Amino acid sequence: MLSTLLSRKLDERKARILREGRAEGRAAGRLAERAEWDAWLERMLAAQSAGEAFTEPPPSRRASGANGA
Repeated sequence: MLSTLLSRKLDERKARILREGRAEGRAAGRLAERAEWDAWLERMLAAQSAGEAFTEPPPSRRASGANGA
């Protein structure tokens, strides 16, 4: 009975740690994606201000192993 209770508590703790780790990973991924978009937008605006053509595709259109595209 005690071993069953301890086993259940351990399983619950493992599941919680896994959930928290996934949430942190998703947050880090969102921050990295936002940084890519911010950098792209900055390059685009700089090119427009200089009157230059800007043909670089946005981050969502680039083939990348990181985002599975």
